Amino acid sequence: MLSRVEAPLSEETCSDCVFCGRDHSCRCTFHDAYQARQALLWAGEIDAAQDVLGKVTASNLQEDIRLLAELRQSCAEQKYNEAVRLRDRIDQMGGLGVRWHVAQVVGDSEGADALPRSFDSTEGLPHLLQYMIG
Repeated sequence: MLSRVEAPLSEETCSDCVFCGRDHSCRCTFHDAYQARQALLWAGEIDAAQDVLGKVTASNLQEDIRLLAELRQSCAEQKYNEAVRLRDRIDQMGGLGVRWHVAQVVGDSEGADALPRSFDSTEGLPHLLQYMIG
């Protein structure tokens, strides 16, 4: 789902590495920053996750992944109208995997279950298999 970005974080994007706290000689990537922000949310460190969110949204990660990070932050901050707006944007442009994650984040298990069902056919099986094998 998340594609690893091989280039390290650059000074144009952040002042310190948001993942390890060192200068930019480290090899941390935007993917690492995304994961660090996730861990902060899971730990209940909502303000700290907000600080890292700007680094993620300014990154070169896929747009739907950056929007997913914003949606998770909105949910953590109980900004549900913003989360609905972000879900609508992601649903219009995001891939199946990201749309499934979004449905899970907002508690729409029926919607999440329905997404892969659209490929429950002989023609759709190769597309569905990439999520089962991947």
